[in-house]
Amino acid sequence: MQKARVVNNSFEHWQPILESWLEELGIASLYSEGSDAAYLHLEQGNTHLLSVSAAKSGYATMQEVIGKPKDGLTKRRLDLCIFDESHLELVEAKWYEFLGSKINKSDHNYQMKLALNDVDNYRNDSKLFLRKHAKTGVVYCTPYFHVVPSEEELKSLVEHLVSEIEIDAWAFSFIPKDRKLNYHCEGRIYPGVIILIKGLRESS
Repeated sequence: MQKARVVNNSFEHWQPILESWLEELGIASLYSEGSDAAYLHLEQGNTHLLSVSAAKSGYATMQEVIGKPKDGLTKRRLDLCIFDESHLELVEAKWYEFLGSKINKSDHNYQMKLALNDVDNYRNDSKLFLRKHAKTGVVYCTPYFHVVPSEEELKSLVEHLVSEIEIDAWAFSFIPKDRKLNYHCEGRIYPGVIILIKGLRESS
């Protein structure tokens, strides 16, 4: 069970990226026989997979790009940069897990706020970053359950989550092989992941 959807027309370029992301999750599930998944490996593991997906969609990508915050006092690393000859997008991401049977809208909004604040504070004086660019926040939402959830429960979870939060694009992956995946904590099942995407603004 996988799906990708763009809500805001200005984010149409994310459709092939998200579709590739879903494909990559499926390949990992197949080869690991449902014993492991990139979505479990926090922010960095998820962003690596997103970077691969963007590259397969025709973009150049860079991760952990050194820059500086607005105050210029400390170095800062940008999670992901996606670009081609006409488009440049700066991406900051957050990962978190939550009890799938209990959705707290404020938690999800808080994670997105953190991602958008981080990308807004990023500065880089190199020639590439002097181009007009978009700033985007990404949140990887990884629900866990204490018993194996049904497909209907997972569909309801996604529908409720994406209807509660203002976002520009989203996707989810709940592959049958992953439905019983137990990884981080004994007694917790991690059946899949939901990705939420929201743009901040364009700047020059």
